[in-house]
Amino acid sequence: MITLTLLSGTSPAAATTHQPDAAQPASARQVDAAGAFTAVVDFPSLVTRDVGKSKCEFRVAGTLTFTGTLEGVASGTTTALIDAPCPEALNNPPGTFRDVFRSESTFVGTVDGVPVTGDLSYAGVTRPGGSIDANIRLRADRAKAELRTVDAQLGVGGTYRGVAVIKA
Repeated sequence: MITLTLLSGTSPAAATTHQPDAAQPASARQVDAAGAFTAVVDFPSLVTRDVGKSKCEFRVAGTLTFTGTLEGVASGTTTALIDAPCPEALNNPPGTFRDVFRSESTFVGTVDGVPVTGDLSYAGVTRPGGSIDANIRLRADRAKAELRTVDAQLGVGGTYRGVAVIKA
């Protein structure tokens, strides 16, 4: 049921609508989020592609396992643009060269104890030596989270901090 409310001195065209209480968004609560994650890279799935003469694109499957406010597993694919030609990138240990990456995954688990399934993206920069500066964003059926890596290492994992919003 939609109710039209006409205020004195306004025309019907300027009227506003009011949603009934049943259609109002579910209540939500915000929590500080913190925890750790581990990374497992499926190296046999690695596909490379030269990008110009000085860069290489890596595409690889992997899994992130979260503990803390987020508890669960995100499985998907990471694409990284590495600042080195493919022969050099392949013949050196991971993290030797700077790269910009984005992982797109499906997260299954809980956020502050609430069961969720949704899309998780993990995107940022890997510096020479393997340290990572990145954002983690979860968009799930019953929760959202915006996180930053605090201490992360390529192919290992790290810690995260941020905010999660859970729908009741």
